[in-house]
Amino acid sequence: VSATSGPKVAAELIELQFSLWQPNSDVLVCSGVEGALADGDQMQLLTNILNAVGSGLHRLPQMELVEWPPYPNAEGDESEVREFLATLLQARLSAKPVKHILLFGEAAADWLLSPQQRSEQPSFGHLSLTEEITALLVPSLSSMIDQPQLKATAWQQLKSISFAPAAA
Repeated sequence: VSATSGPKVAAELIELQFSLWQPNSDVLVCSGVEGALADGDQMQLLTNILNAVGSGLHRLPQMELVEWPPYPNAEGDESEVREFLATLLQARLSAKPVKHILLFGEAAADWLLSPQQRSEQPSFGHLSLTEEITALLVPSLSSMIDQPQLKATAWQQLKSISFAPAAA
């Protein structure tokens, strides 16, 4: 449908959920919710991954859930959803600056990175968001459980940096 002819077509309904954890002051973990919140196996895998890179967790911190639409009957096209998520993430990073953002899965990268940032990033790898913040895209938790060989892909991305918090 062209913009100049016919009735306005309703925008496709966009529904998204992301889980956020901040295991220490240097790291923010973002994972797309794929149908259901992370199950016990996924939570254990995330804990193991974070411990393998030096977080020293006994258990994950409380998860925060980010959703679109943010309230019932909220509407927005793709650009409005992206603006909402970018604003929310920027506010979060302003309040609690981090050095690394771990993006688990393509959905997290597709929605939480700008299209320009996304075009600069390989399918899995590192991306400098600012001079202070690096994003790392790794396979989703569910895909690593379903395809254990993807854990090696994740490890290749994560092993180059340490997430151990600085000594106080």
